[in-house]
Amino acid sequence: MKASWTFLLILLLVIPSIVFAQAPANETQSNGEEVQPSRGFQFSFKNRPSLQIGNFMSLDLSGKWHFDFQGFDPPRWNPPAMVSSLPTTPPTFYLTRARLGLKGDVTKRAGYEFERDFRETFGSDHEWHPWKDAYVNFKVHPLIEVKVGKFKIPFGMEANLSEDRLDFVFKSRTSDTLAPARERGVMLHAKFLKEDHLEYQVGVFRYDGENSDIKGVPTEGRTYVARISGERYQRDRQERQRHGARRGQAHLQPRVHQPHR
Repeated sequence: MKASWTFLLILLLVIPSIVFAQAPANETQSNGEEVQPSRGFQFSFKNRPSLQIGNFMSLDLSGKWHFDFQGFDPPRWNPPAMVSSLPTTPPTFYLTRARLGLKGDVTKRAGYEFERDFRETFGSDHEWHPWKDAYVNFKVHPLIEVKVGKFKIPFGMEANLSEDRLDFVFKSRTSDTLAPARERGVMLHAKFLKEDHLEYQVGVFRYDGENSDIKGVPTEGRTYVARISGERYQRDRQERQRHGARRGQAHLQPRVHQPHR
């Protein structure tokens, strides 16, 4: 049964890249001009399935799949005369991530993102926090945006990057251990100055993040976070890409959780 699920997941991962690989990166007319979007419903598949409803709403469907394969020769990993609690033969395939998400905008004043991990559904290990991102972002003013829901606490640069933007497959142990990860809360934030060189984030969260809990039970109470980050100014975009470096300062203040007696 597990082999069937593994084969199905591989098909879901490989087939879309084969079918849509022939689609051009930019839709152009024969004379080289870009095609203007229609006012009604428009469906495209450039980087991901995307639905555009005029200028009112957009919806993007995303998926993140992470498979691990391991094997040993000989196929037994506990040496003789050694007592071990590990199984005699390790699993061949392991599903690390199986995420599906929706992301888009509603007019120019609001955005949303919802992402859930389904690896437990496909027979992998238990996931204490299957819902990853579930938030709505309101653009009140060019200098004020309000994000409400569940999202990453702005602490740690690597921890706040998506997995598909990392230089390595996994994040460092420092980010996995010290960064608080996601939590429910509300946050004020915005990017400003020329080409968004400076960003501020100030928020309050119900607990101190998923990484600090024990089997889904939080260990601390309400958490306050403030962060400001920016990058030095470069004269042109190419110089920023070559020498771009972002610096920031974050402060996190959790309150000790008092359990009810």
